[in-house]
Amino acid sequence: MRYFVEEYKNKYERLMLKFKEKKIECDVLKDECKVLKQKIKSLQKKKKSASIGDKEMVRIGYLEDEYRKMESEEKEKGVRLNEEIEGLKCANKRANDEVEELKIQATMLMKTNVKLGEELEDYKAKYEGLLAQLNEKAGLEVGLKEMVKILEEENQKIKMDQRENCAKLRKEIEDLGCAKRNADDEIEALERKCMELEVQGTVSLNYVIELEKQLTNQMSIMVHQDDELMDLRARCNGMSEREMTALGKVACLEEVVKKMECDKRETENRILKSWKGKAGEMESWEKRLPELETGVLSAEEGNLSLRGPKNEVSCRKMHDKVDVADMVHPELIDSMLIEPNINPSSFQGNSEDVHDQ
Repeated sequence: MRYFVEEYKNKYERLMLKFKEKKIECDVLKDECKVLKQKIKSLQKKKKSASIGDKEMVRIGYLEDEYRKMESEEKEKGVRLNEEIEGLKCANKRANDEVEELKIQATMLMKTNVKLGEELEDYKAKYEGLLAQLNEKAGLEVGLKEMVKILEEENQKIKMDQRENCAKLRKEIEDLGCAKRNADDEIEALERKCMELEVQGTVSLNYVIELEKQLTNQMSIMVHQDDELMDLRARCNGMSEREMTALGKVACLEEVVKKMECDKRETENRILKSWKGKAGEMESWEKRLPELETGVLSAEEGNLSLRGPKNEVSCRKMHDKVDVADMVHPELIDSMLIEPNINPSSFQGNSEDVHDQ
């Protein structure tokens, strides 16, 4: 507040100085006008008293013009000075009003200063009490300063460790980013492989379905052949009974029986050979089955780890398809498709010969 009071006082003093300077200028101009008027009056008196020449007339006219100019300039300067004086008066009035306001504020400040002085005394008393406490706790301050120094040193060490850790973490983040990119590439490659395996699984499933159809056909053929064999055995039994009753035809019947037994052995040997070949192939496939299951399980685990639980069902389906496709080999199917070289017509021919005899 004192600063504002001093500022307004300085402003008021500057305005008063300007006012005094302008007033002095007005007084000087008035004095000059008076001197010129006196000169003009003296010249007019001389003109009346004595005859004046042309030069003096010219000079008088020149002086009159100069007087008029100076008079007009004086009027203009007077108007300007009056305006400036009015402005200065207004400014002075405003300054006085502001000074009054500042005085009121100063009185208010004085009252507040009195209150603050009283509060200052109270604070001084409190300060003395706190100073006594501070003196008592001076020893603690030394210990606290030492603790602060130790903590600052530890803080510096921690900052250094944090910087090193930040550098390590940044490097690890970069390495993890590279590893993530590589993993994404591997995942894409594995997904492509999974799609290819799914396609192969569907193809193998269709192939297995066709093989099952062929197997059912072969089994029906084998059943039909077994039925024919049973019929042939029944016929053989009937023929043996007829041999016992027909003593006269023993020689012919023995020949017929021998032929039938030879044909029977040939058919049985062929059947045994075919079944032995099939059994060997089945054993080889059974031995190979655990290896295929382990390979499929490892592929299934890789697919599950990459695709997650959403693709678990599709991977199981693919696993079942691959198991079925691996169990059935094209060579086994080709061997099964080969019909046993059994010619039942020979049995029929022999039986017909026996009946004819």
